Amino acid sequence: MEIFYFFCILFTILLIIALITRKKPVKSAQEAINAITVLKRLYNDNELLDYREILSFLGVPDEYKENAEEYLKFKENTIESDMFTSYMLAISSRKSITFSKLHIFENDSLNLENDEKIYFNQGLPEMYEVKTIKSNISYSGVRFSNGVLRGGNLSYTKNDIKDFVFVDYGKVYITNKRIIFVGKKNFKSLNLTFINILTYYIYSDGILVITKTKPILLKFEPIMLLLEGDIESNEIDPMQSDDVFTFVTVLTRILNGNQDCDL
Repeated sequence: MEIFYFFCILFTILLIIALITRKKPVKSAQEAINAITVLKRLYNDNELLDYREILSFLGVPDEYKENAEEYLKFKENTIESDMFTSYMLAISSRKSITFSKLHIFENDSLNLENDEKIYFNQGLPEMYEVKTIKSNISYSGVRFSNGVLRGGNLSYTKNDIKDFVFVDYGKVYITNKRIIFVGKKNFKSLNLTFINILTYYIYSDGILVITKTKPILLKFEPIMLLLEGDIESNEIDPMQSDDVFTFVTVLTRILNGNQDCDL
């Protein structure tokens, strides 16, 4: 009997310790927003983390890292769970894109050279080109009112006003030789070899490519999550597309010639 009582007391003590030290799962909508806010910060800061490192930032214990949803308690088929999954996949894939051998996509419709491979094939960006939208003409001379005209020769100055004008939206590809854009609406196309690229500028939602002829702007739309959930639409901003990060990383690695090896 003494042994039985001893084990009962021991089991009770261990149970109390487990209940005290167990971390509280995320249950409320506000706690869910806080978790997504952390992911959004990591995402916007372009952090390179794997899946388990991200969960450490969220305070998920090691015993739950194989099934984080069990700990975080997001409801299925809601904006919360969808944003959580999207952020997790996007952040964790960055490390692979940056340091691992790049994935080669199958050619679905492009007319490629024999040794040409596709390393980027995603997104539906809008393409813009610089075009003249207005011309201002200023004249100089002598104003005539009455009497004898004593003016000289007529002269004028033409000032062109240029702006980025929408060309088309469609599919963009990066191969080991060029950037290809295939329009879906107006059927416009772009075939830009790397030798014609002077430089490029990165923005949160697009890439401005400066070429030897004219600048090209590729604008990626944010990811819109349409599922209905408990989080109000004004509490979390739409998730920016990670196609910009992927595009620039893939392009940089190809230009450096290390796309087919681990770094």
